[in-house]
Amino acid sequence: KKFENTLAHELHHIGYGSSCPAASTAEEIKKLPANTQMAIKLVGAFGEGFAMLAAAGGPDVHPHAVSGADERARWDQDVANFDNDLKKVEQFFLDILGNKLTEDEIQKTAYSFFGIQGPWYTVGWKMSVVIEKTFGRAKLIECFCDQRKLLATYNEAAAKHNSSSPKPLPLWSRSIVDALRG
Repeated sequence: KKFENTLAHELHHIGYGSSCPAASTAEEIKKLPANTQMAIKLVGAFGEGFAMLAAAGGPDVHPHAVSGADERARWDQDVANFDNDLKKVEQFFLDILGNKLTEDEIQKTAYSFFGIQGPWYTVGWKMSVVIEKTFGRAKLIECFCDQRKLLATYNEAAAKHNSSSPKPLPLWSRSIVDALRG
């Protein structure tokens, strides 16, 4: 079961990489400023979270259902940091969009968000789950194929969630959402 889960995760990456984004979307992105292009490219790192969701089989299945207790506990601890991790990644995107980081600083910070299963996984997974539960899988796939839509769509789904939940989800800043739209 663990091998099947890992294989599904990795095959999701292969499918994602070979299917998205469409050539027309890529051409539109190339017209944007370099810092915006970099931020959009890095939004694609949330594909780790998409792959966690795909490997689990759906938004109601724990992403480590077939893992050992230690891996499950580590995931639960890491995903519990969702609010703080989203804000860390948000500041990273703001710094990129504000041209405050060198290329080396961007690469170092982006790499640090992988960790064993860091924010690219946990924040990406949580956003994917919220979007799929709110708007359905088709909308989530639309976001996979055009990363410019991911944060805005998550914000819409989270706002809907927040209207009826005692524990609100954090939202991405309007400035990032607007910048990524181009």
